[in-house]
Amino acid sequence: KDEIYVDGLENFILFFHAAERAEWIAELRDSLDSNGSVQKQSSKKKSSSVTSNSSRGTLSFVKVAILYCQAAFASVFLPVGYPDSVSKDYLIYQVWDTLQALCSSVTGLLSTQAILQGYGVGRTEATAISATMQWTVKTATGMISNLSFAWWQGTKIGQREKYFRLLADVLCDLGNFMELMSPLLVSISIISLREGNISVLWTEEELQGIPESRVIWNFGSIGFLLFACLGSIFKAIVGVAGGATRACLTQRQAKRDNLSDVSAKDGSQETAVNLLGLGIGFVLTPFLVSQTIIWCLFAVFTFFHLLFNYFAVRSVIMETFNQSRASILMQHYFDSDTKAILTPEECNKKESVLQLSPWLVSKVQLQLGCRVEQFFDGFKVNDLPDSPFLIRVQEKKSKHFEILVLFHESVTERDISKAYFYAEAMRRSLNCTQVFQRTLQNKVFTDESPPIVDWNKNIGKSFENFRTKAERAGYAWRAAW
Repeated sequence: KDEIYVDGLENFILFFHAAERAEWIAELRDSLDSNGSVQKQSSKKKSSSVTSNSSRGTLSFVKVAILYCQAAFASVFLPVGYPDSVSKDYLIYQVWDTLQALCSSVTGLLSTQAILQGYGVGRTEATAISATMQWTVKTATGMISNLSFAWWQGTKIGQREKYFRLLADVLCDLGNFMELMSPLLVSISIISLREGNISVLWTEEELQGIPESRVIWNFGSIGFLLFACLGSIFKAIVGVAGGATRACLTQRQAKRDNLSDVSAKDGSQETAVNLLGLGIGFVLTPFLVSQTIIWCLFAVFTFFHLLFNYFAVRSVIMETFNQSRASILMQHYFDSDTKAILTPEECNKKESVLQLSPWLVSKVQLQLGCRVEQFFDGFKVNDLPDSPFLIRVQEKKSKHFEILVLFHESVTERDISKAYFYAEAMRRSLNCTQVFQRTLQNKVFTDESPPIVDWNKNIGKSFENFRTKAERAGYAWRAAW
């Protein structure tokens, strides 16, 4: 019944030998009679016993070797205490993540080869100064994009971790595509024809013999630098979004305060996969003799990269709430006759990988945590109630409403979740009947004075029931304002 965790390979071997000795002692006990004397054996049984001991010794050596390799693999790539020290979806997610990382490593090698060609590797007219300047501009563009995206979307990544995880890999492939295109632009030229038309020349050989007066535009190094910088921008966004979502997922996977161990083993897995990808790229490099082969390989590995990423994201089971999962769970609770709660697995399956909030496609909008002047704009309250949050509904245009939620500075996680529960219930009522549209308008609702909705007149008690069932189902509540 008890599980034994062996830390270290030497301790593992000692443990195995102790188990072997225990097995021999058990066999020796079986060979003794009830008086403690050794039972007599015939010569034939002795011969078979010697043979059995010899084969058992060989099997024991093979068993030790196999178990030693398994222990070595686990100690390098798996967190200590696996599988109980990580979440249930750890293995399936890491499998898909490993496969997508392998595909990404190969496509990254193809784009690196293209960038080196664009810098001038293999061309006699290229100079080190020119390559250095191009590399500097490309790198600086990526750094600026990194800072800009982190400032713009940094606080939103944790709310839609699946979406940004998938977006990061889509942008990674788009960045590789831009870098693959970049060296092709070096030789593209636009020329004018005698008839007044224009023509595009794709190679430098086609440009030979054409007078310079007929050349309208020659992309040259400018075209390469433009696409190389675009690729750097996309990959900079990948660095921010991918790193942030990886931190979110790693924190969720660690179940025994072993965040550092899970993160370190994830890095070891990624390093091993990248090393394998380099090996595959090293084997493929001699065969990359034409653009057709390069683009075919890029298309194949990109397809599987995106496919494996989709499977990886779909396998993630988040026990915490964002607006998408909270809306799915609450609306199911409202519609259920028995007020049942979806399990985390069921809720995550219903959630789209885009993680769009239902409020975005509804005629009822939500401002969760609005400003004071926005809440009281055109609305007067004689006696302001003492409550951790205030809620009111305003009509923006015909049959389109906005729910405003104003929080007190001392609001708690429970207050935020309750306010969101009230807002979801009000959205459902506003979408149902005009009677409740008139009832909910021009009023301020608080913690002690909740709104009356179409399906429940005691919504405060309903929230406590919902929260209790959600906690029993395995959900975790975290909120901050």
